[in-house]
Amino acid sequence: MNKKAKVLVIFTAIIIALFAAVAVLGPLVVFNIPEIGLTTLSNAVYVSVLVVLASLATVLIFMISREISNETGSLNENYYNLGKRISFYNLDTFTKAVAKTYKKKASQSYVISYSPIKTDIIYESVQADQVRLMHGLIADEFIKYFSTSEMIKAKPAYCFDKDSFFIYFTGDDGLLTKITKDFDSMTFELAKQNDIRLFVQPYFGIFKGSKEVSVFQAIEKASAARKSGEAKYASVMFYDEKKDTANSFDNELQEILNALKNDEFEVYYQPKFNLSFKTFVGLEALVRWNSPKHGLVSPSKFIDFAENSNLIHELDIYILDKVCKDIADWKRRGKKIIPVSVNFSVFELFLPTFIKDIEDTIEKYGVNPMLIEAEVTETVRFNIASSLYIQSVLRKIREMGIKILLDDFGSHASSFNTLKELPIDIIKIDKSLIDGISVDYKSKEIVKAIISMAKTMNLGIIAEGVDKDEQVKILQDSKCDAIQGYYYSKPIPKKELEKFLSTNPFESKEVL
Repeated sequence: MNKKAKVLVIFTAIIIALFAAVAVLGPLVVFNIPEIGLTTLSNAVYVSVLVVLASLATVLIFMISREISNETGSLNENYYNLGKRISFYNLDTFTKAVAKTYKKKASQSYVISYSPIKTDIIYESVQADQVRLMHGLIADEFIKYFSTSEMIKAKPAYCFDKDSFFIYFTGDDGLLTKITKDFDSMTFELAKQNDIRLFVQPYFGIFKGSKEVSVFQAIEKASAARKSGEAKYASVMFYDEKKDTANSFDNELQEILNALKNDEFEVYYQPKFNLSFKTFVGLEALVRWNSPKHGLVSPSKFIDFAENSNLIHELDIYILDKVCKDIADWKRRGKKIIPVSVNFSVFELFLPTFIKDIEDTIEKYGVNPMLIEAEVTETVRFNIASSLYIQSVLRKIREMGIKILLDDFGSHASSFNTLKELPIDIIKIDKSLIDGISVDYKSKEIVKAIISMAKTMNLGIIAEGVDKDEQVKILQDSKCDAIQGYYYSKPIPKKELEKFLSTNPFESKEVL
């Protein structure tokens, strides 16, 4: 029972006690004081008092009943959304609570729309349970966090509605920064501690309160800012009155959907050259968008958007389909076939259909899984080695006969712990490290140490972004297995690749 219901119960008990006292003691007073007499006036007063007290008791009982009913409904709603019957505001009670102080506060107020995961994903039942678990864990943290003396001063209110949490508080931008940073780190920590099998990425939409804007409008604007932030891969997004943040990316989204439908994406292949065997031993499939409107578009212009608008899996499977189709065509025509690596976003590993979509695509063209490799990248914001779920997904891919390549090793969050925890077959050293090996001693020694460590762990090594003779020489002396970069070939379309593999100058001579 909440505080309001408890107060109502106390008042009701007092009224009922008064009613009983008047009902029992009233006649006694009259009979013991004869001068009052049983007049019409005294009877009327007596009955009126009883009626008033009875009416008050009835109203209070009704209010208690309604309060308990609302609380029960709220608890059931929270059980559905948060996985537990927890005393937590829904949007209606939140709005009413905030409305009392929203326009009266002289200090700056804020409304935040916060989601721990992308909200435009449709989850299957198993993942839906994980979503509820994550939301429930965060709800517990809300209660603890905003109960501290520091936060109580900010007059906070918070709730959960549909797919996100809402926070209201008064203060300044410094407190705003603290809250967003605290919840950002808390979100990742909760996911790690509880082995949450979702792609966790906090997003915050912020609206600075204004007396000209109602609470309901402030909530809508904060939600619009968060959705815009998700589309732009921006963790924190302020609402901008001058822009339509809710729909700013609709056109680009539609363009990519149309491009997939109209088969505008093409696969370019970049060869990988083995320094020991002096031959090309693999290819990396890279996507290009041949847009009638924009021309040939680099992936840097659309990959981030595709990843954060929930289109990346469809795009990657589209690329895998084209790769498998090309491999089947090379086999039919008796052409040279070498393994092709396809890039997959970390986000995709959490999709329940991920493994099956890969299996179905490979089986569709009768391709040997050993001719397909999967490249994954550890991002700045998500340590893939920390997720037991990702480890199990990669093992399943490996069991299919597909090698796992860790891309961009040495950049951002990549760590040696990743190599220990994940079922990796090959490391790809990031171009940022390779760029400096011919001019910077430290870069050279770091790369040599990575190669030595990989050899000790029985892992293959590929150096990315190689474009100079000096780099090739150093990598060869350091016993690097293979090299990929413009020194050998830029990414090229299928027809050019076939010609290149049959006429290239590198396999016919000793390199350096």
